[in-house]
Amino acid sequence: MAKQPGIEKLTAELDKVKRRRKELDEKARFLEEKILECRRQEIIGLVESADLSPEQLSVVIENAKKGILGVIPGKENKKSEE
Repeated sequence: MAKQPGIEKLTAELDKVKRRRKELDEKARFLEEKILECRRQEIIGLVESADLSPEQLSVVIENAKKGILGVIPGKENKKSEE
């Protein structure tokens, strides 16, 4: 039994769509990786601009988890100066 011409056309279109989906999946993964890298660089920049030691950063993060914000150990608190 011979294939109908419509089936061949649909099969070709399906193959094309599958290739395109694979390309889009790869592009999405690439973009997700780039976004993650940008976020990491942003965090590094924030930490460097705050001039915190690793120990101070650890305390700040732990305090933030507890809901204590704006307290940096070993640094003057600007709010208390005002």
